[in-house]
Amino acid sequence: MTFTQLEVLLAVVDAGSFSKAADALAMSQPGISHAIASLEAEFGVTLINRSRTGITLTGIGEKIVARIREMLHQRELIAQEIALETGLHTGALFIGSFPSILARWLPRLLRSFQSAYPGIDLKVKEGSYEEIEGWLAAGTVHLGFITLPAKQLESVALVQDEMVALLAPDTLSPSGVRHGITMGELARLPFIMPIAGCQTLIGDLFDCAKCHPHVQFEIRESATIVNMVREGIGASILPRMALPQHMDGVQVASLAPSPVFREIGLAVRSLSLASPAARAFLQFAKRWVQENDVAAPEPTA
Repeated sequence: MTFTQLEVLLAVVDAGSFSKAADALAMSQPGISHAIASLEAEFGVTLINRSRTGITLTGIGEKIVARIREMLHQRELIAQEIALETGLHTGALFIGSFPSILARWLPRLLRSFQSAYPGIDLKVKEGSYEEIEGWLAAGTVHLGFITLPAKQLESVALVQDEMVALLAPDTLSPSGVRHGITMGELARLPFIMPIAGCQTLIGDLFDCAKCHPHVQFEIRESATIVNMVREGIGASILPRMALPQHMDGVQVASLAPSPVFREIGLAVRSLSLASPAARAFLQFAKRWVQENDVAAPEPTA
């Protein structure tokens, strides 16, 4: 058994196919197949089920892959600690992020971090809140942007993002927009529920107001939700960071009686066990957010 064979196995699992793993590792597909077959022969068990629709892990394969991730992670930690002792920051850092962060300010943060730490190789994977928490728990990513509080994870808070109501142009008078709209008022309108991660928070807001939304549509893409509101199909709630820059034909109102915010943070499985590269990114990100204006601007009509 070699580390290369183990890395090949993880690449196949993460890519979902032998051919995609071969592309990711710049290896031939027969080379990938041989590495997996050699591992299975050495272990005496089948790790991967092959079919025309793709690959799946066997029961023992799932258990072994979890151990392999931890083994390779520990090897990476050793290499990073040695590099840090000699004054260098090295290593690969996998980061999970949800779309609105990627669209707004994460590219600027990544560019600044790479300028400060050129020896650290950053890789970003986009997903929903739930997917990112799952990736963190499984060790697929080392760090993840999530909304706080984090379940069974350790985190640092970064920024607050206001949750706002999206309404058709004639729903509220200009004075009404300035004063906001209550959850009770939203409950009387056809509602478009976002399903990219905010639905839990939105559901909690309605529950706290002791009312229930009249959900007629469940939509993942923020741009689609904005267009549907513009056409008068219904109202919705989105974070300001998820809004496009131009919101012509859509009213944006704060929630009443007081604005509501989601808190965005960076999470790891354990702050004390985080790698030197992960610790460097956590510290850098917190300082960078404090020094830069990352709050979502007011959209223009």
